Amino acid sequence: MSEIAQYYEIRNLDEAKEYLANDILRNHLFEISQALLNLSTNDPLEVLGYLDNLKLKSCMTLIILSLIVFFKKYWINIIMVN
Repeated sequence: MSEIAQYYEIRNLDEAKEYLANDILRNHLFEISQALLNLSTNDPLEVLGYLDNLKLKSCMTLIILSLIVFFKKYWINIIMVN
């Protein structure tokens, strides 16, 4: 992996949460996700190549897990209050 990729990688769940908490980064994530969904192919390997496909899957996995953790805590708080 390149030095730039290592510098910018999301390494863990806490970093994924911080990423999503940043308005600019979160909006960029949504924009690029929408751009990928708008392509005529649904194969990120075809679009990005092998290495970037792996990075995308790794990043999205951490983002999804951080959202699950966030919403789980949020829902528990709502249930406990009501």
